[in-house]
Amino acid sequence: MFEYTECRPTILSDINGKDPQKDGSITTTPTGVHFIIMPLDSAAPYIVNRTSSETFTEAAKKTDTSTSTEVIINAELYGGKYDSSPTNPLDNPAEGFVIKNKIVSPGSKSSPQTFFFSIDAKGNWKFGKGDPPTDSQIGFGGGIPIIIGGLRYGIENKYKSGAPSGLPSTGDPGPGNEKWLDIRSNKGFEGMYRQKHITSNEKGGLTVMGIDRKNNRLVIIVKPNNVTEDWRIDKIRDEMFKAGIEDAIAWDGSSSSTLVVDSDVVSQPASKKDNTIPFGVGFRTSALLIPHR
Repeated sequence: MFEYTECRPTILSDINGKDPQKDGSITTTPTGVHFIIMPLDSAAPYIVNRTSSETFTEAAKKTDTSTSTEVIINAELYGGKYDSSPTNPLDNPAEGFVIKNKIVSPGSKSSPQTFFFSIDAKGNWKFGKGDPPTDSQIGFGGGIPIIIGGLRYGIENKYKSGAPSGLPSTGDPGPGNEKWLDIRSNKGFEGMYRQKHITSNEKGGLTVMGIDRKNNRLVIIVKPNNVTEDWRIDKIRDEMFKAGIEDAIAWDGSSSSTLVVDSDVVSQPASKKDNTIPFGVGFRTSALLIPHR
């Protein structure tokens, strides 16, 4: 079983003086928000999908190996109904293509207004709007944009000093005006932020992943649904941005938020979500994930 310690994170900073290109870390705050950092070039993404006879966390634990560390999170929103026993994943299609070796996985559908991450045949990580490219080696759509190409997303447009007057507060700023954006509005981000249970920090699970190419880091943040600590989606965004994260997306939140490390369920989804989540993103790494003290 993977062991981790509870501590107050120095969020996304160097890993105890270790080289971020060689070492990783897992940090858990006193109330249970989880921060994972691993070397980007050693993090191999893979698809976790369950059968109709198992829960999502059971499927995730089955991917554990003795030679690597596996970190699994839930992925995009999905349709269908929740159930008290495991359902056929095809009855709960993921809102966004899931692609492996250039093939779209059954049980996933197009979602052109959401965002994706993918890896191509050359190993390049890509983030953007729409479905992942169909020639991806691995790809997940259905994400909510947090930071894309260095641009933060939020509830409304925010502009840099010197921007022309009269630019719209939401939506497309118009041809040639993208350069003035400091934050770009997005309805998916707004929908996640404005959920009462998230905004008030009463509950509200969050699952976020992002990459820092310059420092070779993959960063994962999971806030379980029953945690009241003040890590809202806008705070996570701003902390990631300050730390140099260039691309980041959020997945299905609330009681769907899941984190499995090896065979340890660190953040447990609600039972009816565990029975119906169709896909998750796994990351397999040979790097040692050390506790962040």
